[in-house]
Amino acid sequence: KLSMKAIIYCRKSTDRSDRQQLSISAQEDEARRIARREWLEVIQVFKETKSAKEPGRPLFNEMMSLFSSWKADCIITWKLNRIARNPVDEWTIKWSIQNGIIQAIFTEWEVFKTWDNVLMMWMHFWMSTQYILDLQADINRGIKQKIASGWVCQKAPLWYLNNVLTICSEVDPKKSKRVKKIFILRFQ
Repeated sequence: KLSMKAIIYCRKSTDRSDRQQLSISAQEDEARRIARREWLEVIQVFKETKSAKEPGRPLFNEMMSLFSSWKADCIITWKLNRIARNPVDEWTIKWSIQNGIIQAIFTEWEVFKTWDNVLMMWMHFWMSTQYILDLQADINRGIKQKIASGWVCQKAPLWYLNNVLTICSEVDPKKSKRVKKIFILRFQ
């Protein structure tokens, strides 16, 4: 007999189809293995393609509404950082698990339940939030260093290329020929 009604939540940080292509399907495959191992009934799968560094993800909010209406008992996810990387969503999860709205969160290596292991869950969420803060600081430091070194810290305009040797934007020889033809045809 299946013990709890579970929601699988998978997330990748970008909506670009050319990045992290296998991430969502690999997470779902792993979550389904966890469901079989733990005898959980999967009632819905959420596949979100949005960063979790800020609150307001539509599928996360929809998932949480299923818990609020008592239609689900637990979450299965690859890692806790798939669910939240910001303090608002993190607190929503923490509050829900502390008050028994969510009975458990299953990950590949751990199970977080209302009555035990909450300290470790808090630590995982804290590390996820800290990762975002550290990443932003590292990016800002890198940009400042590039500017101080004379780099152009932006993408070259359309029909131009960034030249890393000269640290300047240059006309793209291939695209510029097409653009020249377009202007000649347009204004003849």
